[in-house]
Amino acid sequence: MLSLVRNPDVCRDFLFVLVYNRSIFMDITFWKGVFMGILIALPTGPVSFLIIRRMYLFGIRSGMYSVYGSMISDAFYAAVVGFGLRKIQHFLIGISGYAELIAGIALLAIGYKAITEKHADLEQDLKKNHPVKDIVSISFLNLLNPTLVLSFGAIFIALGMGKFVGDPKLIATFLIGISSGTLLFWYLLGRWIEKMRKKNQMEAVGKVNRVIGVILFAAGIILLLLAAVHIIFPK
Repeated sequence: MLSLVRNPDVCRDFLFVLVYNRSIFMDITFWKGVFMGILIALPTGPVSFLIIRRMYLFGIRSGMYSVYGSMISDAFYAAVVGFGLRKIQHFLIGISGYAELIAGIALLAIGYKAITEKHADLEQDLKKNHPVKDIVSISFLNLLNPTLVLSFGAIFIALGMGKFVGDPKLIATFLIGISSGTLLFWYLLGRWIEKMRKKNQMEAVGKVNRVIGVILFAAGIILLLLAAVHIIFPK
């Protein structure tokens, strides 16, 4: 963990280690995990856009720290499903409305700040960025999405993993595959964003910040509406 915090390129080293561990490549469970990891990493939700924002504003290091945070919470939900912890699953689904409420407020705050942030304030933010903050904030925000339990459950079934629920070895291999796919996707995307970032001036960075801010603000409103529905009309 210490080496991860000191060196954001640990994801590249992790992938190199996997290359030399040939036995894991012979396990179809690993490749199912890689496929799932790439699907999870696709930028379709507010957390993904927040990671992209950090990569564009603060560089690939900040972005990869954020990815690590996202992976921690994803691994938690995948483990809950993979080991068949049904009581925890029901509890998480039961509090989804309140979790969406907190996440919605957080996204509104982040989005509003990004939209209204002035040039001088943005330059100050670029100097204040901290790895631990990147990891913890994204991990916490992603944990506020208990419905990931349902998503992981559906993917487990779709990939034919349902019959292996509770098998520690296979679930561990599956989680390693998920981590590999997620790291590979974000590392390659991060390198591309880093090149685009270096070509653009500070004004362009500010525009990107505001655009993503609008997306995050809109996502916050949607989450608050969903939270109201789930709290008022619980299942």
